[in-house]
Amino acid sequence: MPDNIPKKNAFHPGERALQSSIGALEKMQTLGERLLRTVIVDQHKEFYPGLPCIFIGALDKSDRPWATMAYGDLGFVSAKSDTTLSIAARPIGEDILKLQLSKNNDVGLLGLNFSNRRRNRLNGTIGQSDDRSFSIEVKQSFGNCPKYIQTRHIDNNCNLGAITNTSLFSSLNNEIIEVIDNCDCFFIASAHQKMNIESTTVTDDTLDSVYGVDVSHRGGKTGFVTINNNKQLAWDDYPGNKFFNTLGNIYVNPQVGLLFVNFETGDLYLLNGKATIQNYPEDDIASMATGQILRQVLFDLEEGIHFSMSGQLNWPTLEYSPVLDA
Repeated sequence: MPDNIPKKNAFHPGERALQSSIGALEKMQTLGERLLRTVIVDQHKEFYPGLPCIFIGALDKSDRPWATMAYGDLGFVSAKSDTTLSIAARPIGEDILKLQLSKNNDVGLLGLNFSNRRRNRLNGTIGQSDDRSFSIEVKQSFGNCPKYIQTRHIDNNCNLGAITNTSLFSSLNNEIIEVIDNCDCFFIASAHQKMNIESTTVTDDTLDSVYGVDVSHRGGKTGFVTINNNKQLAWDDYPGNKFFNTLGNIYVNPQVGLLFVNFETGDLYLLNGKATIQNYPEDDIASMATGQILRQVLFDLEEGIHFSMSGQLNWPTLEYSPVLDA
């Protein structure tokens, strides 16, 4: 590339704003150019077919992101080419959620192997889509570190079954509170579409591939999600890879979808609402260097859905992530 042509940014303005706040903007641009790929590497091609389930982030008809799951026999997720991932299943509850999963719609995918803490993410657009399967055309493909992932006893059969009952809620009842109190992980979908960027201080010379929908994992010891009241949750943002994919999305678009899984019954609890980033007083570069927690995320519930499933998981936690004891 000629020197007089500026490089496109590997991160969108929301992500860059948070990277800049900890003095990591230049470093992360260099890392992003190397680690955020537009193809599925061989290691990931071997990884996805070994998963019994995946986590999906998609937008509903009102452009709200939701996090849900898809599952199948081993091999139901496979790379058909360097740029196409095929899923021989449909996301759970997609019709009830009114998800936009037609050709060219944005979608995010997280693959997580609970037995060894490996996880990889892929964001892109819907390619082929029918009533039994769909494919994703890759915009971003990248790996994540194993931090904060608890190992679970899993088998190769994700026996969730079908939805037997759907319950809507706008506040947390005792059942949902118990699930959240006992959770050691949840999943969060967020969106970073260009239409949501309203920054007037950052020139948006950004790669188009960084815009879309994302879904990611949050983990901690039981109790890491605090219930402030029956409409609000909070959790600390643990130090990570400084990509700020999720927080960067929240920075420009606060609407998010949370997924809590009951790993005993298989029931799914999907929450939608707005997230707010709150910096702790000690938020500075030095505290980041020592691994301290800099910020907290508040989530205000607007709508929730409980999917009762006909099957069950029975995937108990085996071991907390070692970094949680560090």
